[in-house]
Amino acid sequence: MKANLMEGNVSKITSKLESSLNTEPTIEGALSAYQLLVGDLGPNETKEFSLRIWMHSDVTANDKDSMNAVYHGKISVITSYKELLTVIETIQNIPVVTSGVGLYEVSHNAANITFTDDTNMIQNLKQTERRYVGSDPDNYVNFNNELWRIIGLVNTPEGQRVKLIRNEAIGIYSWDITTSSVNVRYGVNEWSLSDAHDNLNYTFYENLLEKTKEMIDTVTWNTGSNDGINYSYTNINANTFYNLERSNNTGKICRSSQNCNDTVERTFCGPER
Repeated sequence: MKANLMEGNVSKITSKLESSLNTEPTIEGALSAYQLLVGDLGPNETKEFSLRIWMHSDVTANDKDSMNAVYHGKISVITSYKELLTVIETIQNIPVVTSGVGLYEVSHNAANITFTDDTNMIQNLKQTERRYVGSDPDNYVNFNNELWRIIGLVNTPEGQRVKLIRNEAIGIYSWDITTSSVNVRYGVNEWSLSDAHDNLNYTFYENLLEKTKEMIDTVTWNTGSNDGINYSYTNINANTFYNLERSNNTGKICRSSQNCNDTVERTFCGPER
């Protein structure tokens, strides 16, 4: 016998039903069984196939057992539940690199986490992270029916989370200069009072697809600030930024008399989407 299993215009099998396809019969009384296809069926997904079975050209009139015979067969679909990997598990399974473009492992020393005495929070933050590095790593994903890129797995007090960045800018927005009522309307370096805070956490968020909103978590976002040193691109690196973000520096470092006396309380972390 020969079989041809078609999915659309794609042929899956064009070979004899031979021993390499043999499998254990699941129907009572079946003399033999053949495994035609193995695959995955996603949630709410349907697939259609066309199956043709005919005598192979090797069969001749001298094969008396094959001539004038009656053949009976059934098609069985045998399924089992396959647990889908989460996005975090998928990234954890991607091989890491030590040079060039790709996914790197980044380890953090718990001794550097000085802003909290919470042992659970420290344990979450000192886990090994994974970050995409390079000019054009393969980190593109479809999110909210748009093109986004995975920055990597980042450690938060709530546990490890996936951090994304939109491939295209959403527009040009000021940090705070338009509506702040303090510092003579020059704005204030406190995230919770900024225009950007409202734009991202409310205006932009409300325009997302509902299924996208369900995938967004609320975590602690570290907004620790400058420690008073006059940094430039020549004397600051990613590790310095990382430590400053997790510091308890409020960023209220003012050297002029005009805008130094506001009563706004600065914070160095808070729950954000």
